[in-house]
Amino acid sequence: MPMDKTMCHVNGRWGRGLGVTIAAGLSLLVSAHSGAAGPAEPPSVRDGYTRPTFAMPYAWTKPTLDGVVDATEWRQALCLTALQTVGGSLSTRQATFRLCWDEDHLYVAMQSPLRPGERPVQALRWRAPERNVVFDDSYEIFVDLGSKTPDGQPCFVQFLANFAGARFDAVHLPAVGNMLLNWSSGWEPVNRLTSDNVWEWEVAIPRASLFCTEPLADGQAITMLLARNFKRPWEQNSVEGTSSFAVVDTHSRYVLSKSAPAIHLRGVAQPDGQAIGLDLAAWSKTGGTVQWSFASDGKVNRQGTLVLPAGELAELAPALALDTPGPGAFRIRVGSEDGASTYLDWSALRAFGPAVAPTVDDKGDVVSLNLSLNPVADYLRVDGDFINYDARTAFKSFQIRVADAAGETVAASPLSMDGLAYVSGVLRLPGLPPGTYQARLDCLDADGKVALSRDKEFIKKDPATSFPWWKTTWGNIERVISPWTPVEAGRRDVSVWGRTMTVGAAGLPEQVVAQGHKLLAGPVRLEMATAAGALAETSRRRSKLVSQAEHRAVYEATSRLGQLDLRSAVTVEFDGMYKVELTLTPRKPVAVDSLRMVVPFAPGQVDYYHACSDQIRSGFAYGHIPAGTGRLWDCRSVGNCPMVAGSFMPYVWVGGPEAGLCWFAESDQGWVPNDEAPAIELRREPAGRKGGAPSVDLVFNLISSRTTLDAPRTLVFAFQATPVKPLHKGWREDNWWCGDTFMDWQFLGKHGGHQIWTNIPFTLEEEACREKVAARHQQGGNAVPYLEWKTLSARFAPEVAYFGDQWQTSVSDGLCFEETLSDFLVYHAGTWAKSCGIDGFYLDNSRPQACANLDAGRGYRLPDGRVQPTYNVFAVRKLLLRLRAAFLEANGRSKFVLHTTNNFIAPWLGAADIGYDGEHHVIYPQLGKDFMDYWDLTRMRLTLPAQWGVVVNFMHEYQGPWEHRRLTEVMRAYTGAVMLFDALPTGNNNGLNTSVLTARAKFGIGADDVAYIAPWQAAGAGLGCAQEDVHLAAWQRPGKVLVALVNYGEAAEAALVVDGPRLGLGAPGEWMVRDAEEGTAIHPTRDPVTKEMIPGWRWEDEAPIRHEGAATISVPVKRHSYRLVVVEHKGIAP
Repeated sequence: MPMDKTMCHVNGRWGRGLGVTIAAGLSLLVSAHSGAAGPAEPPSVRDGYTRPTFAMPYAWTKPTLDGVVDATEWRQALCLTALQTVGGSLSTRQATFRLCWDEDHLYVAMQSPLRPGERPVQALRWRAPERNVVFDDSYEIFVDLGSKTPDGQPCFVQFLANFAGARFDAVHLPAVGNMLLNWSSGWEPVNRLTSDNVWEWEVAIPRASLFCTEPLADGQAITMLLARNFKRPWEQNSVEGTSSFAVVDTHSRYVLSKSAPAIHLRGVAQPDGQAIGLDLAAWSKTGGTVQWSFASDGKVNRQGTLVLPAGELAELAPALALDTPGPGAFRIRVGSEDGASTYLDWSALRAFGPAVAPTVDDKGDVVSLNLSLNPVADYLRVDGDFINYDARTAFKSFQIRVADAAGETVAASPLSMDGLAYVSGVLRLPGLPPGTYQARLDCLDADGKVALSRDKEFIKKDPATSFPWWKTTWGNIERVISPWTPVEAGRRDVSVWGRTMTVGAAGLPEQVVAQGHKLLAGPVRLEMATAAGALAETSRRRSKLVSQAEHRAVYEATSRLGQLDLRSAVTVEFDGMYKVELTLTPRKPVAVDSLRMVVPFAPGQVDYYHACSDQIRSGFAYGHIPAGTGRLWDCRSVGNCPMVAGSFMPYVWVGGPEAGLCWFAESDQGWVPNDEAPAIELRREPAGRKGGAPSVDLVFNLISSRTTLDAPRTLVFAFQATPVKPLHKGWREDNWWCGDTFMDWQFLGKHGGHQIWTNIPFTLEEEACREKVAARHQQGGNAVPYLEWKTLSARFAPEVAYFGDQWQTSVSDGLCFEETLSDFLVYHAGTWAKSCGIDGFYLDNSRPQACANLDAGRGYRLPDGRVQPTYNVFAVRKLLLRLRAAFLEANGRSKFVLHTTNNFIAPWLGAADIGYDGEHHVIYPQLGKDFMDYWDLTRMRLTLPAQWGVVVNFMHEYQGPWEHRRLTEVMRAYTGAVMLFDALPTGNNNGLNTSVLTARAKFGIGADDVAYIAPWQAAGAGLGCAQEDVHLAAWQRPGKVLVALVNYGEAAEAALVVDGPRLGLGAPGEWMVRDAEEGTAIHPTRDPVTKEMIPGWRWEDEAPIRHEGAATISVPVKRHSYRLVVVEHKGIAP
């Protein structure tokens, strides 16, 4: 996506860029460990070490890529047998990676010994669609050449694959925190299992696949991560020992070299996990000498040289028992004889990961049979996996049969085995009555005789008597719920809280007014071009109000589009959803070249866009609307589209800081999907429509290739203007934080579960929960249980398994919130709130979910037979509103937190009290970076609460062993960046930024009379600052103003210019100026060894703010930090 710097600071002024470009889940209660500073730590062998460093030798002879990792072929390559756990300990299961390069490729090989009797787990074997095969035995490669995508984004790539060749590959865009999941690497690893049970593979990585346009070169530096994901038990072990594979700063640094020898680090420990050392060899084409060293914090130091005969492998005697486990780390280095070049620098902790069973007894006669009854749609899904049945070729046909308790056949169907050894299908069971049934899969030989059978029992239940939540009355939204007001419907104008929509031609909005802003430059319209060259637009507007209630109004609209009759049902509900069900009926067959819907935005009203698909850390777009004409943005740049045809996305919003308009839909059914033209784009034409000013047009390309329309087709979509509701009273001091959520309100831990990984929407200990809630309320806190609503635990909620095929999505990894699942969740929300007094839910990882389960009624079939997925945007909106209603019904209050990282979906935000953002960009101390290095101002603009109508709280992701004082300092980068856009930096503050809370409370930030002055409004309001990287925001009350100076650059002496009369503060001589954080400090911490108290950030360590009677205030601001200044009139301020 186009990413200009942001609403830029020019000569002390911000521009909104309205119509022009102006220069310019899973959150944890404790996300950063604050270590004490104390006396200086004793020297460690890791001092100065940040990541592994290697020289990657040149491939003088190209390896033959046949899956056979030949020792002679690969002796010219760097060899690494040095896996670490995610905690940096030595892995007790090792694999060997080999690497070399030439001008056009990187060559990589792996040898991973399996245990005696072990087979690789390869449950996922499809190549398309791509699957996240991390749950199989697999490996991962990340590569960063410092390249950029064709649209100029810095990028690195990820490749994850299993033994079967199933893979997940993606392009990471670190500058914007996105991923392109639709990218295909084109890599083709060759795998095999050796006779002694070693998994081997080889691959050539083309530089072109890494967006590298120039040949790879001697001396070029790149970064890579190499990992092996083990199963039984689960371990994700890498050469780097990082816990966040996608954090590129933790990846190894490789220097491509034509002169460096090939270092073979063949081992770093004894296999039994009792001793540490090294097994070293090296190869050089020309010969030479290398020096090596082994150093340990256990005071073991060894060093020496190794002479390399030309073209021969030189070996040190293995020394794998130099050291024993203990505190600290050890480090192995290999370099040139003169010390000028480093060939290998690698370190790990002096500790071992968990031991594993030495053998595994994997049989060759295993058939995995999974049966999933769908009790709503009445069918049985059969999934048989024969990959571990060695004699499967003897089976020539298969049959699934279901019998009732009396043994009578209810239904039967033939099945077949595909080329991946799966036997799958669906057996229809229409009208199946409740009861116990037996399913049997028969495997037939060439003579039609049963050679093997597998049986499983299943039960069909009576839902009305089995599930108390069935068709629950909790969560009634057939009425207006707080804080909305009744729908007011006129002949064509329909109003809800803060917004008015006018029904136009074909039922499309003619105008949308939000918070007094007329958002549209003209009516939303359909445009059609026929194959005969005729152009047509919607005409002959007719509409009528057909039903009206306080919570809903329904209109019927008709229109014409050339030879198409148009009829729409328009439904407007109390939250502002404007839903259109548009049917196009041709009067005769019409050959159409294009059909598009155009939403023209009024110049000056919008400056920003946001769109999202089906992920959290990928599949989203945001940014300022670029200047220029033609196509400004299109949805293909998101790069995470699960559609099998076209580039449909379910949500896009275009708006300004005060108001905007979103469009959303669950499906492109009724469109003609096209891989060549974008489904959705933003455009600005050189000349405005009918002589007017050029508008920014949101264009939906419903048909973009020649199609004959010869039958009716219906399109379903909706609009919703923002903000969606008023912000609640005192919202800037909203006291929810993660401590209100991560308290195991379900008491899962007591029952052997985990509040995140086995979450459920009810408590297992009602009385104990009631007491815990009461205590929390007495302390002034909230009771907001955690719910990872995309994965529910069948262990504690058997319905999750019983309704699994109905509730589970088939494309995205999650749940589909159809009516029965919604009833399940809403019922438990209401009854839990009623019985125990909880205030709401924290719903983690909210994002659209795609599903193509036609049997369950989701997805649709394209003309070529493929199944196009659909999303669940309407269903989730309804669920969230019902959840809010249930909490209000139970206790008359709601504290509903929706985790919204990269997914600000307006129809969902309406139900929430808080949108929680920021679960992205993990920042470790060794990276030498802080929040502002990752979160630029363009992205932070997305968090502005006023544009959504929901409080936005933001988490930080400082993780790892931060020194306490340093952590409290980098917290100021986070706090300042979040505060700049009026969001709340309190979600997981952990007491690390209490100074800002004290300062804001003293100012009265939660009062009703506070007016926010955004950065782009500062100059017009009477505030200025000439320093380019120091940005201003302010909060004004009668007689005083609180100004935040947020520094995204280097340390600066900022000159804050205040126009006192304009701000109601009088002349400079009438002001009182003070540092809002005066007298504050962040809590100290105690050194665990010395027991000394170590201070955090302190106000007195900041340079003083100076005001000498003029209109300018001198404010020193450190790099990536902020200052808060209060200016008040001596005689006016309360």
